[in-house]
Amino acid sequence: MAERAKLEEAEVIARRVGRLIGARMPPGWGFALVLSSFDEGGFCTYVSNVERGSCVGMLRELVEKIERGEPEA
Repeated sequence: MAERAKLEEAEVIARRVGRLIGARMPPGWGFALVLSSFDEGGFCTYVSNVERGSCVGMLRELVEKIERGEPEA
């Protein structure tokens, strides 16, 4: 139960940070902020200013670029 409270606390902070990032992004840009606890079997969540489907696609593309070793990833 304490871990769930920590997740909720992290999400509140992430939403605040997300509002700051979103307000400063150039028009036409989206972002995703991924959060993860360091605990084995811990929590993972994200905050973004794009629709969920677009965010999933964006994250998949990023992972593929990282796995291919592309420098702009």
